[in-house]
Amino acid sequence: MSQDVSIGGLLLACSVPIPKGSAVDFVISLRARKLRPVQLIGEGRVVRVERSRAQAEFAIAVECKNSISQIEAYLPAEAS
Repeated sequence: MSQDVSIGGLLLACSVPIPKGSAVDFVISLRARKLRPVQLIGEGRVVRVERSRAQAEFAIAVECKNSISQIEAYLPAEAS
């Protein structure tokens, strides 16, 4: 499950650690009131793995191979 998404990366909550340096593929489903739903498909590399404060979870930081520029329309105005 994603905790944070930006144009250049993702922060995921995961029950098992994914080794740093691992290549990953992902699909993000976005919905907004004034925009049609969209699925973004991408790939990246795990750049950080930390045990989360939540029970038995890991925070997995993924750097995207290519920017997720389509996400800009779904970000708050001050974030884009």
